[in-house]
Amino acid sequence: MDRFIEFATREWSLFLAAGVILALLSHGLYRDLTRKYKKIIPARAVNLMNDDDVVVVDVRELKEFNAGHISNSHHIPLDKITDRAGELEKFKDKPVLVTCKTGARSDMACMKLTKLGFSNLHSLDTGVDGWQELNLPVTKITKKKRK
Repeated sequence: MDRFIEFATREWSLFLAAGVILALLSHGLYRDLTRKYKKIIPARAVNLMNDDDVVVVDVRELKEFNAGHISNSHHIPLDKITDRAGELEKFKDKPVLVTCKTGARSDMACMKLTKLGFSNLHSLDTGVDGWQELNLPVTKITKKKRK
């Protein structure tokens, strides 16, 4: 035991780093275990869309949404999700798939929707970027030039 204490005092920075890493891992694990929505990969999202009457909500900005989104997505930007949640009220008991560019904003949207009483939420883990990397279809909105 004395040798351990001697080592710990001599290598205090190593023990500090190990403590920080352990704390960060514990926080991430706790967050994953207490999350009230599911993070899913594109393949699981496709299964969900094929099996269930799922509602897709895209929380990106309009320019991003127009550049390519999952077909039949409802566009509600993240900063408007709380104000416009009433538009989704009729889907409260249906599966809701929330998407964004990479998955970060969809996580935030799912947290907000959970607080508003939505219970069957799914966040697309890799976002629309991951969706497109797998060559899954997207719909684009282009402005037509006037002559």
